[in-house]
Amino acid sequence: MAAALTSRERVQTILRRQIPDHIGLAESFWGDTVPSWISQGYPKGQPVWKVFGHDLIATWGLAHEAFPGRRGLIKETEEWRIVKDGNGATMRNWKHRPGVPEHLGFEITNGQVWREQYRDATRAFSPARVSLDNFVNARKTAADNGLFCCFCGVEVFEIGKNYSGHEHLCMGMLADPDWINDMFAAFVDQQIDGWKYIFEKAGLPDGIWLYGDIGFKHHPFIGLDMYRDIVLPHNKRLIDFFKSHGLPVIFHSCGFIEPLVPGFIESGIDMLQAMEVKAGCDLLRLKPLYGARIGFMGNVDIRVLETNNLAKVEEEVKKKVLCGKEGGGFIFHTDHSVPKSVKYETYKFAVECAMKYGKY
Repeated sequence: MAAALTSRERVQTILRRQIPDHIGLAESFWGDTVPSWISQGYPKGQPVWKVFGHDLIATWGLAHEAFPGRRGLIKETEEWRIVKDGNGATMRNWKHRPGVPEHLGFEITNGQVWREQYRDATRAFSPARVSLDNFVNARKTAADNGLFCCFCGVEVFEIGKNYSGHEHLCMGMLADPDWINDMFAAFVDQQIDGWKYIFEKAGLPDGIWLYGDIGFKHHPFIGLDMYRDIVLPHNKRLIDFFKSHGLPVIFHSCGFIEPLVPGFIESGIDMLQAMEVKAGCDLLRLKPLYGARIGFMGNVDIRVLETNNLAKVEEEVKKKVLCGKEGGGFIFHTDHSVPKSVKYETYKFAVECAMKYGKY
């Protein structure tokens, strides 16, 4: 049995794909989940990392919009709001429940619009892009409690999708790669300028958690060749910047992304999260193929937890934990975010099962 580690030490060990005392614990929750649990016994006012013994905390605070803070209300009803954002993208969002926005339209549909209206603004950095207190407070909380602290950022495909939408972005990769490469290069320039400022003012975190949804159900949005040709060079430049500061990188992507995993590894990513089961991802397939070169966080099917059937929950958690822990490199996490349809006692039980089967 390995000696007991602090949460920070544990995650550091896991990201090196070495053997810790037990697997790591982390989680994401929809915004209305924890408030709904208070009536079920969740201790009001307590952070989730303390209640469930999570090892990792993460925070956001770097805006990547061309015009941060610019919002134009187009229409509002009792249920939803339509807004044109700082990228010229028109989105519909629910007003009273969390969810992914619906994409209705985009101004950046070609390279000309990008170059004439958005390129210079995107490249421009200002401290106004940064919510510095988020990073300062997260580092202090982590340091005071022995936790692993992640600062969260966004990779180029995700930013490109927010600027021009999936259709224009993917078609641009085929029809006008010069436009997409120029746009991606601007995103990386902007991000590096922002992170230099954050690191100088707030200090270094323990790691970076990059977000970029590159898949949908059963397929990624682009193939591995396209990823390597256009996306990878830009993401690698950003990741190389983080690595130059000694920071490991966790990468989140929703959807079916298994064909792109070799490209993720080549870009320098240390751990993949969240591996959506309903999109087709399977840790039992990924771990034997790539476990020597990349760690994994997630793939515990949230739909099983939503049944609130404890026998089924234990079966799912046991299967994924026993696979993921083999040889190190695994952090327990569901395959997306926990909704309020999962009961408080169910999620607590899932964590208990993870600890039961996750010891070395």
